[in-house]
Amino acid sequence: MSIPTVVAFTDTYLPTVNGVSYTIQTWRDQWHDRGGTMQIVYPTADQYESTTGEFGIHSLPFPLYDGFRLGLPLLPDELDVADIDIVHTHTPFAVGLSGVRLARRADVPLIASYHTPTSEYADYLTSQPHVERIVSAIADGYEQWFLSRADAVICPTHDAQSRLKSSIDPDAELAVISNGVDTDFFYPADESTTISFRDRYDLPTGPLIGYTGRHGYEKNLSELLYAAEWIKQNIDTAEAEPRATASIEDNTQIKNINQFSISGDSAGDNIPQQTLIDDLNVDSLNQEPTVVLGGDGPAREELELLADKLGLNVHFLGFLAREELPVFYSMLDVFMFPSPVETQGLVALEAIACGTPVVGVNAGALSSTIEDGITGRHYQPDNPAACGARVIEILTDYNRFMHGCLDYRSKLSVTRVVDDLLSLYQQISKT
Repeated sequence: MSIPTVVAFTDTYLPTVNGVSYTIQTWRDQWHDRGGTMQIVYPTADQYESTTGEFGIHSLPFPLYDGFRLGLPLLPDELDVADIDIVHTHTPFAVGLSGVRLARRADVPLIASYHTPTSEYADYLTSQPHVERIVSAIADGYEQWFLSRADAVICPTHDAQSRLKSSIDPDAELAVISNGVDTDFFYPADESTTISFRDRYDLPTGPLIGYTGRHGYEKNLSELLYAAEWIKQNIDTAEAEPRATASIEDNTQIKNINQFSISGDSAGDNIPQQTLIDDLNVDSLNQEPTVVLGGDGPAREELELLADKLGLNVHFLGFLAREELPVFYSMLDVFMFPSPVETQGLVALEAIACGTPVVGVNAGALSSTIEDGITGRHYQPDNPAACGARVIEILTDYNRFMHGCLDYRSKLSVTRVVDDLLSLYQQISKT
């Protein structure tokens, strides 16, 4: 198969840490490994120095979101456009518009990825509900217009595909292609490495639950803290037994935590909180889990205040280098993901690839990203007690969930994803 020459346009890229920037970087690396060329156009940032094939364009700071840059709708003079086969836009803003312009000028197919619903950024523009509704409606209309310019739209999940079917050109090509995970990079870390990480960040012994990623308002991370409060209020100490070990690719993986026990059935999602507590009969967790949050973002300050108000022992680690992420995921006993707005939820897949089960809201893409009962558990939105109950459920049957994650790794491989991407590019190029 011939490898098309691609130019990717994105309004968010390194050093900004999010699923979009990492996905683009991973796809580019895979593309180059196959002998192809994938150039990237992105907004410049003082903290990042471009490498070969990366072209920064002038940008301005976004006043309402620290760390985000507004790129101008320009084309870099040094960009080689002579032999372009495909233009791929990953975002619909100014830099994405430059991609649309280039595709039309060069008369090549335009592919658009649907990573994030544009309307979710309305929270950053206003705190007034009626104004937010207007902004969201305008954002939705613009998003529909932008995506309708594309010859094909890539959706990371079937849920995201369903969102778009009713809103853009019914004849548009809507392909489901996962963002994928670099499973050569994201794999379970050994015990000595996780212990060293704990020591470096002064984390206590015992079970760890938490999250890493952007601290955005739309992520609903406060629900994670309320769930932790529920766990704290409904556990008693008891004797603990050591967990079994798991192995992958000849590397012995040991979760440095204790065995939990719980009597009664796991909680249903739509049961009132008191009933939920009674049915669980939570009486034998040996130690309160510690909450660990990696990453940063505009909601962090509010989360710190809420943690203090709830009397929780929460460790805010701040930005984690990419090299630290596999260790962070491996160190956690449960990854918690309460965001209802994900188009895939890449951090959940990364955690699963590291052998860590995920408790996530049964809404948006997470309803399919998490294999309920295999790689984690779902709970219904706006129910912190149910979230806490699911955490306990996983801890009490941890080894089964851990092995479910390890068995699922092969389905996450970015190599398979890029195979699908190449097929789509070739298909669109022939139409």
